[in-house]
Amino acid sequence: MNRSLLGDLLRENDLVGLMAGSVDNFAYMVGTRIMTQALIPERTAFAVATRDGGMYVTVCNVEVKQVAPFVSQVRTYTEFEDVPHQVLAEQMLAAGIRGRVGYERRWIPAYILDDLEVALEGKITLVPADEVFDRLRAIKTPEEIAILEQAARATSRAIRQSFTPGHETELDVAKDLTAGIMLGGASEVPFMVLASGRRALPGHPYPTGDRMQPGDAIRTDVGGRFGTYVSDLARTGVIGQAGPVLKKTYATLAAIHGEILGAVKPGMPAKSLIDRTAELFKQANLPFSPHLVGHNLGISAHEWPILNIYETGRLQTGMVLCIEHGYATDTFKLHIENTGVLTESGLRLFSEDDCPWQELLQL
Repeated sequence: MNRSLLGDLLRENDLVGLMAGSVDNFAYMVGTRIMTQALIPERTAFAVATRDGGMYVTVCNVEVKQVAPFVSQVRTYTEFEDVPHQVLAEQMLAAGIRGRVGYERRWIPAYILDDLEVALEGKITLVPADEVFDRLRAIKTPEEIAILEQAARATSRAIRQSFTPGHETELDVAKDLTAGIMLGGASEVPFMVLASGRRALPGHPYPTGDRMQPGDAIRTDVGGRFGTYVSDLARTGVIGQAGPVLKKTYATLAAIHGEILGAVKPGMPAKSLIDRTAELFKQANLPFSPHLVGHNLGISAHEWPILNIYETGRLQTGMVLCIEHGYATDTFKLHIENTGVLTESGLRLFSEDDCPWQELLQL
């Protein structure tokens, strides 16, 4: 966690602390991700970081060994016997925390918020602070950047090694891709889009055991979890030889993608990248759907800012950005996504050398 930025944000917002309860923000603040926090929502976990450098964690007793190496101030509750957020309130009050504490309005269940406000006895005021969490996680530390770069490279290599001739079905490709990502250091592959031909047209299709057909495009949008951080890359290939329409369309999309990669600069409005993409699609006589053209990346696959037409924030050095472009016809769908860190001179890509995107991969 970026402790220096946390202190600045707490002072700026007149907060004495920040309370995390969602899976991702807890993992960001503590440094470890509790699997059951996502699988069993009732098994809540909380972390409170204070302006003076304190970190106070409340978890179920069956999870204490996972968090103990990361923090010293840990209180536990017994599942089914104790009320987790009541234990949290007791811990916060015993620690002497007083004043305004920010919380995740986008996450916290109403019953927990109501109970906490009573249990804190008016000594601690809970204040919505979603924007504080967004800004805190937006700028990565050098250590975070190193993890995300390693994750991107491992994922990129796995795509390159699996998008090769010799596979009969999408599941064959998916099996090799999953193994490659995990051999590259991931603990899991939390999402994988992988489909060919017309099956690739929906937004997020799963791979199947159907035999792939020569000439069909095949795409993947995939990420592994490396520690508490994720990768997110997309590549497109072709089964055998690409027809002239597929080859020409992909070349056009790759050219647009390359120009946008070169246009990313610190200080620019996030929405300007989607505006420029729309211009390039128009020049190429391709229809454009203005959804998004990228996003920040870190603990979550999508972090603030999201590069859409409504985002008013500006890009800053230290953001790890995914830039992505796609295009679909009635018979194929193309997708390119690259990851890099924003520096003073522009976007430094992590994954370009491991799995080139300028041409269709050949399976």
